[in-house]
Amino acid sequence: NEVIRIHPNIKNISLKLAGGEPLTKFHNWKNEIEKLIYIFKSQKINLNIRILTNLTILDDEIIKYCIKNEIYFSVSLDGLDYYHNKYRKFKNGKGSFNIVKNNLFKLDQNKIKYSILVTISNYNLDGIVDLIKFLIRNKISFRLADAKGSNVDRNQIIKVVNECYLLIKSDKNFDIKNKHVLCDLNIINESKYPCSMGISSGAIYTNGDIFFCHSQFGSKKILGNLNDSEDLLEIIHKGLKFHSLSVECSNCNFKTICAGGCPLYRNNENKTPMCNVFKQVIPKIQDIIKFNIAKG
Repeated sequence: NEVIRIHPNIKNISLKLAGGEPLTKFHNWKNEIEKLIYIFKSQKINLNIRILTNLTILDDEIIKYCIKNEIYFSVSLDGLDYYHNKYRKFKNGKGSFNIVKNNLFKLDQNKIKYSILVTISNYNLDGIVDLIKFLIRNKISFRLADAKGSNVDRNQIIKVVNECYLLIKSDKNFDIKNKHVLCDLNIINESKYPCSMGISSGAIYTNGDIFFCHSQFGSKKILGNLNDSEDLLEIIHKGLKFHSLSVECSNCNFKTICAGGCPLYRNNENKTPMCNVFKQVIPKIQDIIKFNIAKG
């Protein structure tokens, strides 16, 4: 309520529930989220809620709750069958792909919106193209990104994503402009920042601690706390210090598309490890968008 009072022009707020796996604690947060929805609705503020999940947990109660509150999902999927199961296993060693696939079907049946988050690593490089074929064929929105902080072969990534974009271009029914994102590239709405963290967004831990990004949870890089007397947006703006561009990035033709990449995972030259990948792939994405516009 204090944030709304200080910033009366806010009309839309986006909330991401992440973890760990947030659906393991569904009964802990479900009532609090509905209270938030009620508060914002009474102030004529639209609250957009997204759950980042591996989708191994989904029952009728969760489905009904998400339909009622118009909650949508971002689902981690690392490949089809073998490649997903290679990394996404239960404690007993059993893979989770079939469960996730069945739960995606349930989301479709109940008209709950979702997108797929594909993380490219050395574990699944060879299975990415088949996964993208599946997503394109079923007109499923997806995001492709490298595994942050990993030593994944960037030359292999170039080869794989080039093949993926050939598939996208050859499918006249897939809307790349609205159904696909590569990493955090601002292809459509260019920006001097790679993300909204530190500007209009922050990450809040369960104890109220506020971080620049959820990847910092567990660290000492706390910007503030929800119980502080300081305005929430002022606390969030402390994260602006993480955004900076190298001289090379500042002079790059793609500086408002890449914006230096994720500021927490840059190399010693203060630029994204995906730099060479982006320089080769961004023109291809732009060409596909222009091609789709031209053909109507």
